[in-house]
Amino acid sequence: MLIILGISMLKRKEININRFQPGYDYNTEAEYKKHEKIAGKAELPLWKTLVMILCGGVTTSIVAYTIIGKWWVSVIAFITGFTIPKIWYEWHLKSQAKLVSSQMEQAVEIMAAVLNSSGSIITALEKAGNEVGNPVKREIMKTASEIRLGKSTTDAFTDLAKRIKIPEMLILSMGVDLQNKGMAINLPSMLLQVQRNIRYRQLFEQDINTITAENKMSAFIVAAVPFVVIALMRQIAPDFISPLFETTAGLTVFVICTLAIFAGIYWILNMIEAIKN
Repeated sequence: MLIILGISMLKRKEININRFQPGYDYNTEAEYKKHEKIAGKAELPLWKTLVMILCGGVTTSIVAYTIIGKWWVSVIAFITGFTIPKIWYEWHLKSQAKLVSSQMEQAVEIMAAVLNSSGSIITALEKAGNEVGNPVKREIMKTASEIRLGKSTTDAFTDLAKRIKIPEMLILSMGVDLQNKGMAINLPSMLLQVQRNIRYRQLFEQDINTITAENKMSAFIVAAVPFVVIALMRQIAPDFISPLFETTAGLTVFVICTLAIFAGIYWILNMIEAIKN
């Protein structure tokens, strides 16, 4: 029993390699854990998930009842609230990815400057980690600690590229690997090239977002207009609009048109994402 208890305690024990780093501040442990969750390494808290489901379900139920005027439709619409946490979480991860790209652009520039002044790779990592904010700071300092403890530079940068999932980090890890294998790789120049690639990619994404913003807004407005008109007609002339929801033919037409509208929105959004990628 004691052996089983000991094994279970070891499995639960968290070992943060950053604690072996000289000058590690133990007061930042809670902050690191918070940024781990922000970076997508932990699931959405249960209470926040329930609040989002409740708010999303109530909102869609009210909208459905305003348009159709049927309680059973409002109950069905409440189920759509279960999709709100997933939508919010994906949006949050995209926002976090933009933050990581901006911080990595700054970090690789600092690392290149340190290496050009004859500094070591560990010094460059630590200098960059001290200058940038979380969550990139945590990942860079972890990489520096791993190299100090004897992990190869290739493996440390490969793991860093897996944790910071942006295309340029994979190129950087490959360059470090080739340098360790004896190839003449100018690491500072490669870091500056990585910085330029990140900057160009961010500018390209901004241009695409600017160009596609009008199309996205137009799609949502065009999709919303029919439902707004139906809701207004229910209040102004209920007898005129009632056949749409009181007869089988009317409900069939309404369902088909609704599905066609949402299919059109989905197609437009997918087309915009394809342009971005």
